[in-house]
Amino acid sequence: MLAFQVVAGPARPTGEYRLSEVPGGTMVRFTLDLQPKGLMKLVGPVIARTMEAEVAQLAKLKTVLEAA
Repeated sequence: MLAFQVVAGPARPTGEYRLSEVPGGTMVRFTLDLQPKGLMKLVGPVIARTMEAEVAQLAKLKTVLEAA
């Protein structure tokens, strides 16, 4: 498990990567969590869309890792 916490920027999510051995490879589970506070609650939907777009980039990760 590799956990992280973003410490800069307006949104400071936490998350983790969990790697598990499975037959024929490795399973990666990614978790991302954001608990907006104060004024950040007002822009919650915008933050959610941005986070979804960033997480969608993970779909490319398998291709990049396997090409290396």
